[in-house]
Amino acid sequence: RRYDSVLRAPGARKGRTLVDLWQQYRDVLWGGRRWILASFALFIAGSVSGYGAAATDPDGVRDLIAPLIQMVASVGAQVVKSGDPLVRTWLIFRNNASAITQFVALGSFAGLVPAVDTFANGAVLGVMAALQGDMGRGKVSSDVLIAGIAPHAVFELPALWLASAWGMKLGLSWLMPAANGRRLVEWRETAAEAAYVLVLSAALLAVAAAIEGNVTLALVQWLRS
Repeated sequence: RRYDSVLRAPGARKGRTLVDLWQQYRDVLWGGRRWILASFALFIAGSVSGYGAAATDPDGVRDLIAPLIQMVASVGAQVVKSGDPLVRTWLIFRNNASAITQFVALGSFAGLVPAVDTFANGAVLGVMAALQGDMGRGKVSSDVLIAGIAPHAVFELPALWLASAWGMKLGLSWLMPAANGRRLVEWRETAAEAAYVLVLSAALLAVAAAIEGNVTLALVQWLRS
């Protein structure tokens, strides 16, 4: 069942309760479950591919993703230098929120873009695992590597998968045979769903950023001390 009455005019229902909001999100996410599964599968496939490539040719892969690592390291350096927990959180949130917004926005024009980006994000994680965090400065212990990724990834990865799922859906669902005769309606309904999903993804990223910029940072520094 589609969610026309809910999604056609977000905010039109006055006095909406948390139960209403939960039901709304549950319906939207359940309706897009196949796209979420596809996003998750692409990420896992990317992780396996990245791990295999790095295990086979570590130097070549290290050189290939060096620009991305430098960009991430630049943000990380700003986070470490800041003594304000809110600033650290904002720096990380701004970077990640921009990425998931692009997932959905670019999906509007080419649904394959978020698919490729999701695979690439998984590949980077696989590379980091295979190289044990060694991007030219030496390997890190497994406990530091896990501590540096796991706490915030619990929130960050679902946000990525959701944004990717609706980016793909926005660009591809209206082209499918099932949408024949109602392609514009399909696109508009998916765009309304994507707006709700972006809000949820942003909330997850805010939690992830707070954890990464404060809890993860403190934990890694403690393990390295």
